Amino acid sequence: MALIPLVPAVTGVFALVRHPMTDPTRLYPTCLILPGAGSEEPVELSPSDAWQRLYGRYRDNALGRRIWQHAIRLAQQEISGATDPTGYPVSGWRLVLLSLAVPRLRSTVRRLGWEFGLARDELESAAVLGLLTQLPEVDPEQQGAEGLLIRSAVRHCWALVTPRRSERPVADISTVVDARQSCPDPAEELAWELSVTPPDRPDGLAATLYFTASRANVEGVRLGALAERLGLREVVHRARRPGPGPRVGKLALQPSQTQR
Repeated sequence: MALIPLVPAVTGVFALVRHPMTDPTRLYPTCLILPGAGSEEPVELSPSDAWQRLYGRYRDNALGRRIWQHAIRLAQQEISGATDPTGYPVSGWRLVLLSLAVPRLRSTVRRLGWEFGLARDELESAAVLGLLTQLPEVDPEQQGAEGLLIRSAVRHCWALVTPRRSERPVADISTVVDARQSCPDPAEELAWELSVTPPDRPDGLAATLYFTASRANVEGVRLGALAERLGLREVVHRARRPGPGPRVGKLALQPSQTQR
């Protein structure tokens, strides 16, 4: 008979970050002690209380800025190996800072996972790495310091997308493969013949012709031919952006092997 664990399993990087802040069996780090403004008394908040002031029903925007400032400073002290007034090493505050940032990163993880099929754990790990990478460079006194950390985390998530941008799901891959195999060699596709209107005179062409083309234009011709063979002509036609200007002549281009 299978045994049912008394404590539910925690899965996901973000869940593992948040779990110590909500698990009553775990000891919290020292509470955040925020200096009072003016004659106000200092505010003492546990990490869970700080989370509520940022996102919960007791949300306080004015207090939120001070929470971020203090949490960033303590996390930086932990990185540098600083000690508290009692002589003990400052510890646990990077985890607190990550737990406070998680709600602002979930939407990015969900979006990239859904659009590009990336694993949630992979995206969440990238977000954590991005935030911790930027942490030593941030000035806690700077306005919007937490935003710099969030943007760094988001950039690391998007970095995972770059290899996937050229990949697109296809319902029937065999059809696409067969269509591509039926295409001739690209070098043969660019073997064109030129018909000029009006025709040339016995002593040569009626005028000197100069042909110049950028690499982008040459590539566009080749891709256009491939799109025709793959049945994507209408899609390419709708996406094109013809340049402005009057019509100055007519050139008929056709593959050299085409019957006339």
